[in-house]
Amino acid sequence: MTSLRIDRLGIEAFRGITGRLELDLRSPLTLVYASNGTGKTTLCDAAEWLMTAAVERLSVRDAAGLDELRSGFAPDAFPKVDADIEVDGVASVLARGFDGASIAVAGEAPIPVGPNDLLEILAPDGAGPGRHQRNATALRRQWLRGARFLSVETLAALLDTDDDTVERRRRVFSDLLGVRQQADAKDRIRQYADALRPTLALLTKEIEKARATADAARAGVGDDPGSAASSREIEAAEKELGLTPSVDRLGTAAAEVARRRQALTAQADALQVVMTEWRHRRELRRALEGEGAAERDAATEDSQDRMQQANARVRDAEADIRAVELRRRRLEELGANLSRQLSAFTTECEFLATDIGLPARPPLQVVREAVPQARLPTARRVAVEREIQGLLSRYLDIQTWSARLAETEAALAEVRSEPRGPEEIQSLADTLSRAEHDLAAAVERLEREAGPMQRLRAAGEAFLRHDHDATQCPTCGHDWQSHGKLLAEVQALMDRTPAFVAVAQESVDRATLAVAACRSSLSAATQAAERERRLTAELAQLRQNIARFERSARSAGIDPEPASTFEGRLRKEAACLRLAASLLETDGLGDLLATGFGVAVDDRAPLPAARARLDRDIAERAAAVGLERLQLGEALDGARSAVAALVSANSERAAADERARERRASIQARLDALVGGWTRLAGQRAWTEANLAIVRSEITDETARLERAEAHIAAADAAIARENRREGLAAAEANLSRLQARLTSVTRKQAAADRAYRAFDTHYQEASRRQVDALRDIVNPLFARMHANKVYDSIGFGEGDDLLRWRSDIGGRSFDPGRNFSQGQRQDLALALFIARARSLGGTFFLDEPVIHLDDVNRVGLLDVLRASAISGRHRTNLVVTTSSRAMARHLIEKFDRVEGAGPRGDGIPILRVYELRGNGRDGVESIERYPPPS
Repeated sequence: MTSLRIDRLGIEAFRGITGRLELDLRSPLTLVYASNGTGKTTLCDAAEWLMTAAVERLSVRDAAGLDELRSGFAPDAFPKVDADIEVDGVASVLARGFDGASIAVAGEAPIPVGPNDLLEILAPDGAGPGRHQRNATALRRQWLRGARFLSVETLAALLDTDDDTVERRRRVFSDLLGVRQQADAKDRIRQYADALRPTLALLTKEIEKARATADAARAGVGDDPGSAASSREIEAAEKELGLTPSVDRLGTAAAEVARRRQALTAQADALQVVMTEWRHRRELRRALEGEGAAERDAATEDSQDRMQQANARVRDAEADIRAVELRRRRLEELGANLSRQLSAFTTECEFLATDIGLPARPPLQVVREAVPQARLPTARRVAVEREIQGLLSRYLDIQTWSARLAETEAALAEVRSEPRGPEEIQSLADTLSRAEHDLAAAVERLEREAGPMQRLRAAGEAFLRHDHDATQCPTCGHDWQSHGKLLAEVQALMDRTPAFVAVAQESVDRATLAVAACRSSLSAATQAAERERRLTAELAQLRQNIARFERSARSAGIDPEPASTFEGRLRKEAACLRLAASLLETDGLGDLLATGFGVAVDDRAPLPAARARLDRDIAERAAAVGLERLQLGEALDGARSAVAALVSANSERAAADERARERRASIQARLDALVGGWTRLAGQRAWTEANLAIVRSEITDETARLERAEAHIAAADAAIARENRREGLAAAEANLSRLQARLTSVTRKQAAADRAYRAFDTHYQEASRRQVDALRDIVNPLFARMHANKVYDSIGFGEGDDLLRWRSDIGGRSFDPGRNFSQGQRQDLALALFIARARSLGGTFFLDEPVIHLDDVNRVGLLDVLRASAISGRHRTNLVVTTSSRAMARHLIEKFDRVEGAGPRGDGIPILRVYELRGNGRDGVESIERYPPPS
């Protein structure tokens, strides 16, 4: 088996990894943990793409789907993956980008390498010998992915038992057991034998068909020679038809019979037509001449003129009625609109009467005189109305501004009564600076003078804590006669505070009070200056707002002074403008009604009376228009009756003429059929009974002659068919012999292929069984350690042809893991199989989230297996495990810290290396080496 090791992996601009990410994978166990979306699966995808030019889960293969690999946060960058690899002890650098892959042996320049050649280097055992290049590439790519990467698809191949994964699982275990070559040879023999079976079935069907053909030919041959009989019959047919011998005698005779039979059929049809009308030929001619004399013109010019005049009168009457209807609808619409407008205008006048000074129920003329704004140009009136509405909406603001203006002026005057100019603020700041300087000097003097005293007090306290009675040291009792006297003097010294220290402390306290007072004064002065600035800015803004409002009022024609009447004048102007718009709309409708229908509004009458009088006038005018419509309707009915009478008379005349034309056409058709039939039968001969009898006799003779010729031709065809069957019998018997010989040959090949398959299968089963026993010894301990809740006693293989199907044993009973295991148990078994396989193959293997379905206890079991595999296979197998569990990383580090032999190897490479990935595709992903800790 080829050993493939990855010592270093570099990734750049690949899916969620935007920047450069490089990992050292030389340790027997490398753990990469990170939160979801950081790049754990991307790491495995990058390694798969580097080796196979494909990412199975993303449907990326060769040049198809490469855009799926690009980073969405670096659209201008192209994915690149590179690695330091070692294949069977040969170190090289492998790199892949969108432009392809390259490989460089240590110290040499990179050489471009295609997918097929690269897969042959990395996985030469992935495809058996003699495979087509395309098939070999697919097999090696699948083998590399299944052997080096633990994913959902790999778990399905190891555990599922459905028909779609049986063949792939068989190839996986063939590689694992080292019998791939025997399995491929056995499969090729089986394919050869299977390919022969359709050929055998086809040959059997062809032999049956050939045998039936020979039997049918043998049954129809007969005893007489067909060639002589066919010649006699053909000569007799030629004699009947008056033909001379030709190359294709039978075909010529048959064609002549067909031609003459067609002609005879046409003559018989013509004879039937002639016999049908023969007795009526004279009556038909006389009837045709009579119908021709009776035919007359269907319509005269006079009737057409009358019809056109009547239609014109109908159209004129309809146009008049439409015009009257339009006038009536227009009258009613304008009247209703004006009536509604007058009602609304009356209500508006009543509502605004107080603001404008109108009397109760005023006439229109009085309203016009009270509202001069209605005489303004439309643009000017609309502009003034907009300004008035704006003034009304801001009137409450102007009151608020005026009140605030007075308050602001008073506050500003109060602030300015106590001046706080820049010179005074600067003077206060200088005073504060001097006070802070004095405070710093006083503190420094206090610390300088009190420092030795504090040290003396510390020494005294240490002396007092000393156990003088126990030690009886001579130093303590020197010149003091007793220890008690010494302790009393030291305590008295510590209780006395020197006067200079107290003086220094008083200076610090006075300086602190002075600094606080200066700061308070400076803060008050600064706040007063800031308040004066804010009040000044607010006062300017208020005056500007008030001035802008007064300019708008003057522009609208309203003097803001005196202020006491300003609101009343403003509301009166708004009411006048509102009433002016309604008045103009009323006058517009009245003008339309007066101009079009002569109905006017009485502008001297009070508004309610004017509206009632308008409704009466409109009703009277509408009644007059209705009467006019009635008269026009009666005229239209008379015109339509005249048109209907003319149409009826013309229809009767046209029907009579049509019947005459139909009778003439029928007679003419019968005469034409009689003449045409006689012409086809007798040509230019006269229409006599004798000529008719001659024609009928000729048709009878020709019919008998053709029937005799057809009988001779049929007899010749039968004789020729017997001769052809005699010739076909020999060909059928020869074809049957050839097919039987080929069937015998293919049968021998089928038997030889079956014998070879059984021999190879026996060898394959024996070799597999020897390897299975060794693999079972590895899988069972691994599964037992990982599966904490031990239910099954052991895991083993199937028997016979079912050798590669897994079986679990419990108390002597057999269970199928694919059906009886839980998801966690199935994953335990899959992990045990994968790790056992990795230890047998050697090299680097990737396990993406292997603990996703495991409970806490089984996760601990997996960590023990990973630790044991890393330590025992430290010189052969490298495992790269990804996880989102920080707890798993911490537990794994603790397990390696507590085990002897888990330290670095002789080359300084640690047994365990733990990386943490941080970041995301937008901000970048970085790797942090968490273990081993830096020395």
